[in-house]
Amino acid sequence: MNFNKCIIGISKQSDIDELLKLGFRQFYFGYIDEDYIKKYSTQISPNRRYRLKEQYTSYEHILKDIEKIKQSKGIVYLAINSFFTNEILLDEIKKYVKLFENCVDGMIVANMPTLLYLQSLGYENIVLSNLFGFYSKKTVEFFLQFSPIKIILPRDIMLEELQEIVSCYKDVNFEAFLFGDNCRFSEAFCFSEHGYDSLEFGSLCSYALNSKQVINKADIHFKHTIKNPKISNEDKKAFLVTDYIYSDYKTLNKDDDFYKIFHKTNKTAIIKTIKFFEKFPNITSYKIPSRGREFVRFLLEESSEEYNYKESQYDL
Repeated sequence: MNFNKCIIGISKQSDIDELLKLGFRQFYFGYIDEDYIKKYSTQISPNRRYRLKEQYTSYEHILKDIEKIKQSKGIVYLAINSFFTNEILLDEIKKYVKLFENCVDGMIVANMPTLLYLQSLGYENIVLSNLFGFYSKKTVEFFLQFSPIKIILPRDIMLEELQEIVSCYKDVNFEAFLFGDNCRFSEAFCFSEHGYDSLEFGSLCSYALNSKQVINKADIHFKHTIKNPKISNEDKKAFLVTDYIYSDYKTLNKDDDFYKIFHKTNKTAIIKTIKFFEKFPNITSYKIPSRGREFVRFLLEESSEEYNYKESQYDL
């Protein structure tokens, strides 16, 4: 598999030499220093990852990895994509901007104060995070005033929506998720914090699994229900409080691999997704959300597997 368009999240546990050897040339990372950890711990960080293993904590370490990437003609972005910010967090973000602005190829941002700060500096290499919720052409149109070098599309966008957006803005570079977490909530509008399991395990979206209790909620393909012109509004309301609507989308059974279903790592689905993305030259990167995870191994497996719609990020 050709990894030159795959962008992968790296952290202090990443083997950069191995990733470069495999052909990866696009990377992004998060960073917090020891002083930040002592004052605030890691639960809420400027880069929206809350486990220590998911980010860099040594400036010297990340500089060495950046140098390796540059020597291999790769590109690397700093993630300062916390969903929200306040005065304390913004001060930390400003510190990291100054620390890395001359050694990275761009910065991924996800909230307006950070975006406006970078604009005030005249910073030109802004990457807009999927957390801004780019589900429509109008959203893209609004954010073009900030002259982003790339826009990251949401995890749960439908392929029809994706095609409409990238076809409309052919001069804009886009990034789309290849696979990854598939939360039932839309990430751009999810306010359920996941960063406290080191203190008290569990979050709203993991409650049903951990407690073994059944909770009726909209199925993970709820957008297909909402957009279906053949279903009346009254029927849509009824469907959205039940488990599933389509006969193809059945609930989990004991033979299902929940890890593969949640992370959408069906290899056949991934290959089909890449072929779809390749239709659009302005999709310049396919995102693998791998900080703190080992998702690359799913791509390295040579054995093929039967397509499983439950394990696919998109309806293919």
